[in-house]
Amino acid sequence: MALKISAAAIKNPTAVIACIVLTVVMGLGYIYKLPVQLVPDVELDRITVYSDWPGAAPAEVEAQLLEPQEKLFGKLSGLANLEASATFGRSTIVLTFAPDTVVENAMLELVNSLNSIPNYPDDANEPVVVVGAGSNATAISWLSIRPAEGNSALVLDSLNLIEQVVQPQLERIEGVASTRLIGGRKRVLAIEVDPYKAASFGIEFPRLAQTLARNHNVSAGSIDAGRRKLSLRLASGYSIEQLRQSIVARNAERVVRLADVAEVKMDYAKPDGVFSENGGTSIAISVQAVKNVSVLDVMDRLNKVVSVLGEGVLKQNGLTITQVYDETVYINDAIEQVYANLALGIVLAVAVLWWFMRRFQATMVVAFCIPLTLFSAFILIGALGRSINVVSLAGLALAAGLSIDAAIVVFENVLRHFHKGGNREKASIVATGQVTGALIASTLTTVAIFLPIIFTEDTTSQLFSDLAIAITATVVLSLLVSITVIPAILVRLKSVRGVSANADRFAPLWDRWTDIVMAWTSTAKRRWLWLVSLVTGAIVLSWVLIPKVDYLPQGNQNSIFAYISPPPGVSLAVAQDELEKTINERMLPYYQHHKQPYIKNYWLGFYGRYGFLGATAADSDEVDELINVINNEILKDLPDVRAYASRSSIFGRFSGGRVVDVNIQGSDTDNLMTVANAAYQKIGESLKGASVQPIPGLAFDEPEFRVQPDDRSLADNGWDRYDLGRVLSTLGDGLWLGEFFDGRERLDLKLTSSEELTPETLLNFPVVTAYGNVATLAELATAEQRVSAATIRRINGARTVTLRVVPPQGMSLEQAIAQIQQDVEPQLQPLLKNNSRIVYEGTAAALSSAIQSMGTNVLLAVLILYLVIAALFSSFKDSLYVVLTIPLAAVGGFVAIRLTNFFVFQPLDLLTMIGFIILLGMVVNNAILLVAEIRRGTSEQLQLVDAIRLGLRNRARPILMTTLTTVFGMLPLLLLPGEGSELYRGLAAIVIGGMLLNVVFTFILVPTMMQIFEAPVPLARAARSR
Repeated sequence: MALKISAAAIKNPTAVIACIVLTVVMGLGYIYKLPVQLVPDVELDRITVYSDWPGAAPAEVEAQLLEPQEKLFGKLSGLANLEASATFGRSTIVLTFAPDTVVENAMLELVNSLNSIPNYPDDANEPVVVVGAGSNATAISWLSIRPAEGNSALVLDSLNLIEQVVQPQLERIEGVASTRLIGGRKRVLAIEVDPYKAASFGIEFPRLAQTLARNHNVSAGSIDAGRRKLSLRLASGYSIEQLRQSIVARNAERVVRLADVAEVKMDYAKPDGVFSENGGTSIAISVQAVKNVSVLDVMDRLNKVVSVLGEGVLKQNGLTITQVYDETVYINDAIEQVYANLALGIVLAVAVLWWFMRRFQATMVVAFCIPLTLFSAFILIGALGRSINVVSLAGLALAAGLSIDAAIVVFENVLRHFHKGGNREKASIVATGQVTGALIASTLTTVAIFLPIIFTEDTTSQLFSDLAIAITATVVLSLLVSITVIPAILVRLKSVRGVSANADRFAPLWDRWTDIVMAWTSTAKRRWLWLVSLVTGAIVLSWVLIPKVDYLPQGNQNSIFAYISPPPGVSLAVAQDELEKTINERMLPYYQHHKQPYIKNYWLGFYGRYGFLGATAADSDEVDELINVINNEILKDLPDVRAYASRSSIFGRFSGGRVVDVNIQGSDTDNLMTVANAAYQKIGESLKGASVQPIPGLAFDEPEFRVQPDDRSLADNGWDRYDLGRVLSTLGDGLWLGEFFDGRERLDLKLTSSEELTPETLLNFPVVTAYGNVATLAELATAEQRVSAATIRRINGARTVTLRVVPPQGMSLEQAIAQIQQDVEPQLQPLLKNNSRIVYEGTAAALSSAIQSMGTNVLLAVLILYLVIAALFSSFKDSLYVVLTIPLAAVGGFVAIRLTNFFVFQPLDLLTMIGFIILLGMVVNNAILLVAEIRRGTSEQLQLVDAIRLGLRNRARPILMTTLTTVFGMLPLLLLPGEGSELYRGLAAIVIGGMLLNVVFTFILVPTMMQIFEAPVPLARAARSR
């Protein structure tokens, strides 16, 4: 089939030209059409369930929301992990499914499970189910809304406007998955009751709440009125004035209206979080994008909507909106960097090609394959529904030099036949046919080794599949171009004949190299010595040189993120007045360019028990310096605060791919805290410079005033625990009664107390009970001040305290895990009680799984490689000759990584490890071509030694030429720094080092093995003959 295609192309140049033009046009179209992202989408197969229960403590949330949901969710098909947390008023459950799980089916099963949960608390909201990581998804943009110049109004009071006008418009943008607000306070309709007046009128709080909560209209169906049908509707909803005049009690003396005992007014609820941008209070909006979408297009649409909002509704309300973080800045820089590397790599590859050919026209004929192949690759990438990202473009850059390997072989062989004279068309067909088999073999081996990656569904393989597809597409398409376009061009370019007519200027070098190899392998003893030393030496050196393994590179984007853990029990108001003020005072001199390194912008927020600080440097080269300033000056010496800043990871927030989650699990919470505190201290001592973040904390440090009901006393007064809870909610932050619609917006309706109570006065507070008695809370319950957990964390049903460890710069993830297991864990085991245990999760578990998956893929790739070559050569022995050259390439890869680390830290992360799989397909091509040439000689009745000599002589030039063009094509990926370079630097080092070492020793190893196993000579007899 390949020969027929080649012959048809040679005989029909018009069709070839038409295909070339069509490929260029379609390729350019796909370049502009394909979605652009930073890294490939990785399906995490997650579903997040949120359940809100206003005013509920974490312990109640755990008991009445989390545990019932966990029991049902644990039975879901394909569930791999269940992570849950209970905080004040909210439960969150993140379910992770096995890679082969159909998420839509899991979603349906989960919703059905939710519907079967009985006895939800009456005032708990319906659970919200989100496909994906929910609020943990990485934001592509952060927006900040602040008062305009001259506007003295508080931006915090604009939350309702932003929620009801701004947020919906942002979420309607095509490609936006969700948005999240931080800061501001909601406008509410507050019914502020005077408890003493209420008591004097005998008004009972639970009944008052029940009466006011019925403030809504009721649709009662319809009735017939003659020939008309009328809808039946009970208009029981109050206006604000009607609410004030509503009757709440009646006695013999008078009718008591709500206005007599309470003030109904518009008010603002306590904020859930605070946010500031560049020192000024603001409201933040984070924007998350959907999967499989062009982030650049989404950002363009987002910027247009933001501009309209800024000039429209926000300006009318005295507000401004600015973008403080834009992921596409780094994406554009990283994509441009790879394009630049690709272009420079092509120039270098063509320069090497010219160095060998020394003819401009001949060089351009071969070099023409590069752009044509790349255009074809873009078409195939688009047809497969993939995106343009740093990983896929790195794959194309890696394959750019490789794309002319087949073209060089075809070009050399065709010119060699032209030199013999005769019909050029016939000579071109014969010459192309002679090498097509070997080229198909080498191409199939490259395709075969990537099959396990392309068709495996685990997250690691999904990440690498774009790289695999890019390289595979380039190699396959370059073969098609080489056997069709190259011979078709050469037949019609008469002047190219001059290239082969001149003697090869390097011919003496190839002859000399051939003589050296034949001399080194001339005796049986030398051959066995070479074989044993090369194979065993390669294996031993690989074992010795292999570095510690990391998970994924962090990236080098200009973005800093700091996690802040405020002091135990600190209120949001105190965090704003003290921590936020102090941090802003320290940051402003760098933002105002009074101190170096300068800050371009920064943002600071506190939400619940956690805080965060984000910043970008004015000079991207000063990010590391700014991180040191933030850690050692800005966040230092804050009383009882734990904080750590690091560069944001491109694979996730905070430290993304470089974290070890040390999970301490068990049912004895006191023991968990004891072990967690010891682990926190020991890890800090063992890993100097590491960041250790306790989740949720290292102590039950949330102060609480715990009220214990007296059930008998409650019963004597006609109440139960539920009634007492509603009274306490009213006296606290307020009891939620529902929603109030004023015709323009929906407001929360809350019943609150006009008296601000303290723990000391609460128990002496008088309330009217169901029987009309006035009793103090001290008569109905007891109370004590104590501490409890602010957040309860559970993993797979077990209470858990997690220590999230970020290794220090220069230490790989594998080193950190090994050090914790060897130095820290033995000291913790004696402290574990009541079946408590230590489990390593996060990227630590993912790393272990990925290494296992990668090892399986490599072994499978080698097996596939061996079988494919055996099938193509019709010989298992010849296939073995080829495969045994692989260890030499591995040594070269490890040596290159070691040398790279002399200049810049380069761990053996998973993206770097994929370089070894790429290397498999590249280095065997040389051996395949050499073995095929030797077999061609023996098939022409040459003696084995003569066939080897001829094979070395004929293949030395094309093998060296293809190797050097490939190496120089990849060289910019290794040497040039810039945005995104961490993603592919190590990978390029592996491939370059492996190919350079392999090309030298393949010329020795293949002749050595063939002479040993084709014509074996016993060592003893060989020694006697000498």
